[in-house]
Formats: sequence, structure tokens, C-alpha cells
Amino acid sequence: MAEKEFEQAILQNWAKHFRCTVAEFGQSGTTLFPEWTLAAARGIHIWYIGAHAFVQMDPAYVGMVQQVLRILPEHEALSGEDLQTAWGIETIAAHELSLVYYISPPDLRPATINGSYTLRRLTETDSELLRALFAASPAEDIDEAYVSLEHKIAVGCFSADGRLVSAGSGYERSHFVDLGVLTHPEYRGQGLGRAVVVGMCRRLFAKHEIPQYRTNVDNIGSRHLAESVGFVPYFKQESIYIR
Repeated sequence: MAEKEFEQAILQNWAKHFRCTVAEFGQSGTTLFPEWTLAAARGIHIWYIGAHAFVQMDPAYVGMVQQVLRILPEHEALSGEDLQTAWGIETIAAHELSLVYYISPPDLRPATINGSYTLRRLTETDSELLRALFAASPAEDIDEAYVSLEHKIAVGCFSADGRLVSAGSGYERSHFVDLGVLTHPEYRGQGLGRAVVVGMCRRLFAKHEIPQYRTNVDNIGSRHLAESVGFVPYFKQESIYIR
């Protein structure tokens, strides 16, 4: 797939998700999407696609966000900073900024691992091994990776003694397959997580699906992993959580 064709496919997928045209991404402004699936989550999620901001949120905050929009110049794209300035830092429980990455088949870089490790698809029979990996990992890493055997795709890396030392999975989100990976703290720095991500990408490309990788801008390790595989950052996404 040529680069321009790939970029167009990404935009078309987002246009389907936000029920708009690709042309609207070039128009500065803000579109609100209250979603009942986010009710009581106390979250406001801003996706910056081109010049436009698309805001998915807990319906309880629609009125508050509309008040902020009335303060801004007409057709200006809303930002997390605008909300924080209007509501005050004491109102915000958390403010996160993430990068959204994509990769096309020609850009995928191969990954090699030590011959003592094996890579294969994960199934429900691996649930105990995955729980052991979770038990050995920091809670914040588990939350950010969001690895589950119930997802559309799951791949694991195993040590010679049969331990699951790195695992990744991907679930359908916004017409993409959103990937996450978690590596045992004692096995990091060996390229195992990278090999797992490459394995998932290859399987998705075979099905003509586009992998998506999201990570916090402050997570340098995760960003390095994505970029070493060949992922390229396309968009930014902000999440604001209210106290």
C-alpha cells in the first residue's frame, strides 16, 4: 500500500468512526460526542485529527464543555489546556497526553530474539501464565498495556522453562486494532516486547487490518518500542478526568 493510500485509509477509518467526511478533518473546530458508555467515568477524551478536535465524553459534562467552547474564538479546536484553564487545576484529577501511532506493511521492521525464546499465539489455555506475568508486573504497566486473552489478537513470548515473559494483545477500536504489550520486568531490554508487537502486526497485515499503537508521551520506553518497529505518530489524544 502506497504511503498516500495508507494515510487515506487511516483518515477514512476515523471518518467512519466520527460519522463525518475526511474533508472535515481539515476544518478547524470542535465536535462533541457524548457517549453513554462513558457515563460515570468522569472522563473527557479529545482526539486531534487534522485541524479538528473530536471530544468523546461522559454525557454529564456536555454542558460544562459547551460553556468553555462559548468562551473560545469561533471555530477554534478545543484543547485540554482550555478545560484546565476554565475549570481550575483543582477540578482536574488527571490530565494525560498520548500519541497515536500507525504502521503500514512496508515499514514493519523484523525482530530477532534469542533462540531460547519462542513466540506463538495465545489462547485461553494460557490464562494462568498470563496471571503470573501480571503478578510480576507493576500495576501501572498492566493498566497501560491492557493485555487480554479476550481480545481479537494475542501473542506471547515464552522462555525456555515455559514462562510467559512478554505478552501483547489487540482489540478493535475506531476501525483499527489497538495494540498493547507487557514484558516481565526481569526480561526487559532483550527485544521481547518488540518481537511480540512485530508478530501481532504480521498477523494483522495478513488480514488487511491496520494496527494502532497508543502511548503516553512521557512513556519513553513505549514510544521507543513503537518507533523501533516502524510505527509513525499521526495524531495526539488528550484525556481529562474530573475529580
